[in-house]
Amino acid sequence: MIDMKRILCLMTLIPLLLLASCGESTAVSYDSDPDFYLFSGTDCCSTDEVFYFEVKDKAQIRVYDKSSGASAPLCSKPECSHGSKQCNAYYTGNDFCLYGGELYWVDDRIGGTSLEVSAMSKDGTNRRTVMTVEDELYKTNWASGSPSNPAYIFHRGSLYFGGTVGTVSDGTPIKTACLMAYPLDSGKSGKLIYSAENARDFNFHAKGDKLYICAEFDDRLEVMEYWASDGTLKTIYSGSMPFEGLKFRAFDTGIYFADSSERAEVYRLDFDGNMEKVFDFNDGEDRSYYLYGFCDDRIIGGCPDGANFYIKLKELSGKEVVSSELINQDIESGEPLFYFPIGSDEDCLYVRSSVWAESDKGEYFYSVNLKNGNAKLLENVR
Repeated sequence: MIDMKRILCLMTLIPLLLLASCGESTAVSYDSDPDFYLFSGTDCCSTDEVFYFEVKDKAQIRVYDKSSGASAPLCSKPECSHGSKQCNAYYTGNDFCLYGGELYWVDDRIGGTSLEVSAMSKDGTNRRTVMTVEDELYKTNWASGSPSNPAYIFHRGSLYFGGTVGTVSDGTPIKTACLMAYPLDSGKSGKLIYSAENARDFNFHAKGDKLYICAEFDDRLEVMEYWASDGTLKTIYSGSMPFEGLKFRAFDTGIYFADSSERAEVYRLDFDGNMEKVFDFNDGEDRSYYLYGFCDDRIIGGCPDGANFYIKLKELSGKEVVSSELINQDIESGEPLFYFPIGSDEDCLYVRSSVWAESDKGEYFYSVNLKNGNAKLLENVR
């Protein structure tokens, strides 16, 4: 049965998306937006008018209108039930984002030997394949093994992707850190930027014309700076790793790391290779916060408490900016919810939560106002 409420909702939303697309043609920013790359798989992005997000259980992209509060699948076909691959909102890809005024994403699940880059307009139309990566460079360095926690970033005309690739040699498992780049002009060849065996973890971040690369090994942390303009790769730091996890962001004053352990410490690496601890996030707090990453120049701390979630943001200096509490009235107080901050724009931090053990309760999406901490339930998708 066709849901008339959804159709009416989309009749309101789609014209807004079309207008937003028409206003951006010549002055588009082609830089990636790091505030929606908190970690791989967050799959959300926003404009001034709307917020896009993935509903994993439904394999679907939904769009939320900030002014009206209306939400619906990103599909304007009046006859569509939004439950098949023919739906414009159908999505099983990786790391979709806004790039060049359109939605871009990667699908590397098409047999293991190739990778597709897809795109569509912001209203869900004009869905197409931008390019397919299946050359020998890709097959040898990426598709030859099992990539772990892959991350994909569209930035300044290229797709960058990296992770640790697992292979087996003479019965011995090997994890190789790998970072590759392919120009979105499919007529140009790709490039292997970085490769190193026996890596435990790997991450990277784009800032302007540079990429910052971090690789964790058993005995050290390596941090590198890559210049996309001329291909220069320089090691900034090779030494001990005083924190856990590779959640980091490059700023003008240095590279900041958010410790994933219960210590919740924040470190700064300057561009001359000097590492220092800046502050302990949990100093003076009555709760133990876990660090999720960065929201612009603020660090996100979260503390789950059954069905509720406490959030606190602090500046890079350690000064508190805003705090909030997400309260879920639908879930029994003793039942745990899993909360994940998934991205932010100028106004809000967005958070996804779900009860993994009971998928029928759906996924919850919240916004937290970055000025006053007010939390709002945007939608519970069942």
